[in-house]
Parts: sequence; C-alpha cells; structure tokens
Amino acid sequence: LEQRHVQLDALKILGALTTYRLETQTDEGLLVLDHSLYLGTEDYELEFEVRDFEAGQQAFNNLLAQLKLSPVVPKNKVQRFFEYQRKLQ
Repeated sequence: LEQRHVQLDALKILGALTTYRLETQTDEGLLVLDHSLYLGTEDYELEFEVRDFEAGQQAFNNLLAQLKLSPVVPKNKVQRFFEYQRKLQ
C-alpha cells in the first residue's frame, strides 16, 4: 500500500467477513455452499458451477425444488456486508 502512496493512518477497519465453503462434485458440475459471517449476522449462498449451462440449470432447479428453495440472484457478499452495515447505523 505504501508503494501506491496509500496513507495507512487514513484506513479504517469497517468489520470482518468470514466465509466457510463446502464443495461437492456432481455429474453436472461443482455444487458450492458458502456460509458467510459478518457484523453479528450470517447468510448462506448455494451456487452451481457447470460447463453445460442448460443441463446445469435443470439440475440446479431440480435440487432447489427438492429443498423447497426459490431461485434468487444474490448480491455478492461484499455488497451484502455493506448494506447490512448501513442498516446498523
């Protein structure tokens, strides 16, 4: 940071975000569950990394139906962190 002329005393710690990740390989792709902890709260994100979009989408939708979950396009975890921080102020 000093090489980029960032004044270290001007930096402020806004909080911590920790993510625990579970991964399992399926026939269709890599199923990932993220558990994020920040600012006294937590959230989960389930994602599916695939090579064949249509087959992966069908498999993921089937899994969501089995788990009785609705598909939602989440904001990234850093956005969720800062939005939650604003709610606390």
